Amino acid sequence: RDRSTSFDSGEPGIGGVTIELRDSGGALVATTTTNPDGTYLFVGMPGGSYTIVELQPNGYGSSTPDSLPVVVPNSGRITDQNFGEILGSISGSVFVDNDDDGVQDPGEVGIPGTTVTLIGTDVNGIPVNRTITTDSNGNYTFGDLLGGNYTVIETQPLNHGDGRDSLGNMGGSLTNDRSSGIALGSGVDAISYNFGESPLTPTSIVLTSFTATHESGGVILRWETSVELDTWGFRLYRSASGSYEDAMLVTPNQLAATGRGQGASYEWSDTNVEPNVTYTYWLEETDLNHNVFIYGPVRTQVNAPAGGGYRLYIPGVSR
Repeated sequence: RDRSTSFDSGEPGIGGVTIELRDSGGALVATTTTNPDGTYLFVGMPGGSYTIVELQPNGYGSSTPDSLPVVVPNSGRITDQNFGEILGSISGSVFVDNDDDGVQDPGEVGIPGTTVTLIGTDVNGIPVNRTITTDSNGNYTFGDLLGGNYTVIETQPLNHGDGRDSLGNMGGSLTNDRSSGIALGSGVDAISYNFGESPLTPTSIVLTSFTATHESGGVILRWETSVELDTWGFRLYRSASGSYEDAMLVTPNQLAATGRGQGASYEWSDTNVEPNVTYTYWLEETDLNHNVFIYGPVRTQVNAPAGGGYRLYIPGVSR
């Protein structure tokens, strides 16, 4: 794993790899496969010169040659004839892109705690689905990857506007918050699959309350503002798992803002709900400059008594 070419403690073996033994003329003498712990053994070989050949396992890169010349003594044994294999990785960062150029320049800080998901299929046809969060510097790494075709998806961090994303060194196809078609070679490190976000901007509203309440016929979403500046409208998102990552849009059209410099009250009825489910909601605000701000979450259980919702008060910031 550390690519040192040495078999270090804690590094797992690879089972099922074909190993050949060939004589000094290149003729095949014997074949075996590695055990689950990666070990192999040839027994009963007369003394002489041989070459041990590893058939490269699919999806791995090599840190050592795939053939080892050896001299077998007339009596005794030789050991530690090892083959090193390496896995690949995909990495990048989520950061505040102050100048909106898609490049993390000096002084542009990372955004920690952002959810990043890797999906795809490795070279053996095995589906891959992993989720991690960015570290304290906004960086992420998906390690121990076989070669394959992968997609990296960023979950938009709350309280940041969407910015420019960028493809890394292995190319691919770029759409919003998604780098797809990453053809990862065996043992290759794909780097700089980055997601830029616009700086944290004061919201254009002062939101004084946002509630979700189970009432007859569905869930009633209510929110109130005391100030609206350049607000275009609102959308509502819902999740049955409690995760923003799989939240679905429940308002088919954007709800027009009506505050016009002052506050306003809003209400939306979500009737497409199932009993015995706790739903989580987020409120999305879009301003006239197409900046997006997320509020919430709020939760309610559909089979709760009327009036049994939860209320969240959010301190407002105006600009």
